[in-house]
Amino acid sequence: MTTPTDLIERLEGASVGSRELDGRIWMALFDPEPGNYFVSLEMEMWPSGVPGEVLSTSSGQALADTLKPIPVGKFTTSLDAALALAERVVGASEAVFVIWQACVDAKKPNEIPRLACIAILKALRASEQSK
Repeated sequence: MTTPTDLIERLEGASVGSRELDGRIWMALFDPEPGNYFVSLEMEMWPSGVPGEVLSTSSGQALADTLKPIPVGKFTTSLDAALALAERVVGASEAVFVIWQACVDAKKPNEIPRLACIAILKALRASEQSK
């Protein structure tokens, strides 16, 4: 299982966001099987001929992105997805601060979503430690 601290370190070490990081964030925050971990997030063709992203996990479970109640958003590359994630994880009022902090820390605009994910995970870790 990936912890928020593990993800923070990965995100801080990355120079850009990626679908792998998005999948890892989703697994850490929303996976219904505790202890499961990320294997891959790849585009595959379904038997119906419709392409879709499939999240593969350590339990052998493959989840179609469109079938999950919470899709794997492009959290680390899309400001809209990062904001939606922040609102869901830390609440609307804290989400504004998270995005603002990412904007302050960013050296380039395309870093904001990845930095927002770091701020979200730090806020989540702080709230869990205060319990």
